[in-house]
Amino acid sequence: MKIKILVLYVFLSALCFGQNQIYINQITTTGTTTIVQTGSVNKIGSSGTPSEITSDNLSFEMRQVGDNNEANFSMIGNNLTLKSITTGNSNNLKMFTNGANNDIDLT
Repeated sequence: MKIKILVLYVFLSALCFGQNQIYINQITTTGTTTIVQTGSVNKIGSSGTPSEITSDNLSFEMRQVGDNNEANFSMIGNNLTLKSITTGNSNNLKMFTNGANNDIDLT
């Protein structure tokens, strides 16, 4: 009985470390936003709809660590700084920006 409980616990724990999905729709005038996802099969965006930030003077950092992660992101505004760090294998990143004086750093 204890072995069955242990196996179930390990199985449920494994599910907690992957397959996270977040959708962001943020409208702001200024600020700093950071998102970190660790594990596999994580998503930023929802069902083909990109997450969106509409702002001026915003610094945004996104980190995805793991394999088979996806990001679908749209940033609209002026003086935006985007830093995206993605590590792992078979990751898919889609980024759209619109505005003036924007800076994008993809690693």
